[in-house]
Amino acid sequence: MAGNDLLKSGFVKKLAAVAAAIFIVGVLALLLNPAMQETPQYKIGEYAKIVSSERPRAFLQAFAQEVQSIPSNAGDVALTIYQNNLSLVNETRDISLEKGLNLVNFSDVSKLIDTSSVLFQDTMFPDTFVAEQNYDFDTASRQSLLEKFVGETITVEVADGTQSKTYTGKLLSYTDGIVLETSDGIVSLQNVSTVSFGKNEGLLTKPTLVLKVFAESAGNRKVNVSYLTGGLGWSANYVAKLNKDETAMEFSGNVTVSNNTGMDYRNAALTLLAGQVNVQSRNAYPVPMMAESKAVDAVAGGSAPSFSDASNFEYHTYTLDQKTDILDKETKQISLLRAKSVPVQKEFVFDNSTPYYYSNSNSDGANTVKVMVNFKNDEASNLGTVLPSGTVRLYRGDGLGATFLGEDSITHTPKDEERKLFIGYASDIVAKKTTVNQQNTSSCNIMSYKVDIRNHKSEKVAVKVDESAGGNSQITAANFDYVKKDAYTVEFTVPVDADGSAALEYTVKSCWG
Repeated sequence: MAGNDLLKSGFVKKLAAVAAAIFIVGVLALLLNPAMQETPQYKIGEYAKIVSSERPRAFLQAFAQEVQSIPSNAGDVALTIYQNNLSLVNETRDISLEKGLNLVNFSDVSKLIDTSSVLFQDTMFPDTFVAEQNYDFDTASRQSLLEKFVGETITVEVADGTQSKTYTGKLLSYTDGIVLETSDGIVSLQNVSTVSFGKNEGLLTKPTLVLKVFAESAGNRKVNVSYLTGGLGWSANYVAKLNKDETAMEFSGNVTVSNNTGMDYRNAALTLLAGQVNVQSRNAYPVPMMAESKAVDAVAGGSAPSFSDASNFEYHTYTLDQKTDILDKETKQISLLRAKSVPVQKEFVFDNSTPYYYSNSNSDGANTVKVMVNFKNDEASNLGTVLPSGTVRLYRGDGLGATFLGEDSITHTPKDEERKLFIGYASDIVAKKTTVNQQNTSSCNIMSYKVDIRNHKSEKVAVKVDESAGGNSQITAANFDYVKKDAYTVEFTVPVDADGSAALEYTVKSCWG
C-alpha cells in the first residue's frame, strides 16, 4: 500500500508540474502577444443563434452596452433622390461606444428603409464593425401590444351601462374580443374601453434600426450611416409664357420633392439625380398608409435657393446651393431655372399619314391640325442647360393675366437639343385627306391623294403635311415641295392665304419584288 501511495504521490506531483508548465506557457504567450489580449472572446454565429431565439432583447441588453444615438436632425444629413422612387440617405451622427459589443439604436430612420442596403462606417476607427443588424418596425399600438402580451397578465375595463367593470388575468386571445384567464375562470369580453399593460422591454415608439457594433476601444465616435429608401421622389415641371407676338417665351422650371417616409429630414443637403438607375426587385416591408401631403414653398426668407447641375457617371445631378428641410407628408417646390426671351416657333402640322390600303374616313376634317410650339435648348436661346424630364404648361400673356393654352411632356433634354411641344388642335384651320385615284398591278400600287386645307384665320399660315412613304415607296408627283423626314415619312409644306384655301396633290408609288 505504501508503495502504491508513493507512486500515486509521484504521479500527482508530475501532473501538477505539467499543469503549472502549461499555465506558465499560456501566461507568457498572452504577455508576449498583445493581439491575443485584444481578440474578442466570442463567436458571432453562436450569439446570432441566441439572439434569434424567442425573446432576444433581454439577452442583447445583458450582453451589450446599449447606446441611443443622437437624432439625425442634430447631425449632418445628405439626400440623393432618384426618379424611380429610390433615395440614398447619408447621415453622420455622434455616438459613444464601450469596448466590446454595443447595442446601438438608430431610431430616426425611414419606414421604407431597404435594410439590406445599410452601410455603417466608423470614420475614426475603421476596425469598428457591425456584428448583427435588426430592423424593428412594429411600433407600439393597441394591436401590437395585445399581440406581444398574449400569455401575460393585463387589466381590462369593460363598459357596463353607465359604469365600468375591471378584469385582471392572463391574455389568451384578442381576435374576437378579449379572452382572459382570471382567478374566477375564463371570460370573453366585448365593449372594452381601456386596456392596461405591464412593462415590456421590447416596445418601440418608432421604427428603429438596431445594430450590434463591436468596438476595439471605448470612446466618442463620429459614424456614418447610409441606406436606400423608398418614399422620397422628385419631378420637374415647367411653365412657359408666350409673348404677345408668339415669337418668344419666358421659361421657368421647378422641381417638386415629396416625402412619405415617415421621417423628417431637417437641414439636409439635397441632390437630385436625373436618369433611370437600374435596381433589382426587392422584398419590401409593409408600406404604411400615407397621409395627404401638404405643399410648401422652399424657403421662407433669406436668399432664393438655386440648383447647380453637373455630370455624375452617366447621369446628371442637380445640387441645391443651401440646406433645406424636407418634412414627412410634405411636398416642396424649389426653383430650378429661369430664362427670358427664349425664341419659339409655332407650327401647324397635319399628321394624317395613311398606308395605301386604308381610305380616309374623316368627315369635314375639323380639329385635325396640330399646333406645335418648338424651342431649342441652347445658349443662343438663353437656355443651354440640361432639362430633366417633366411637364411643360404653356400660357399666353395678356396684360397682367394669362391664358392657359395647353401642356405637353418632354423627355430628358441635353443642351443644344430641340423640343417640339404639342399644345392642342387649331380651331380655325381645317384639313381633309381623300384618295382620288388607285392603281394596282402585280408588283406595284399607285395611290393619288388630295389634302384640302382651309384657313379661317386673318393671317397667312403654312401647314406641314406628313405622309407615310417608307420601304420601296416613292413620291412620283406632287404640286408642293417636300422633304424626307426619315425612312418612312415625307413632309410637305403648304402655304395657305388668310381666309383662303389650298390643295395638296401627290402620288405615292409602292412596289415590291
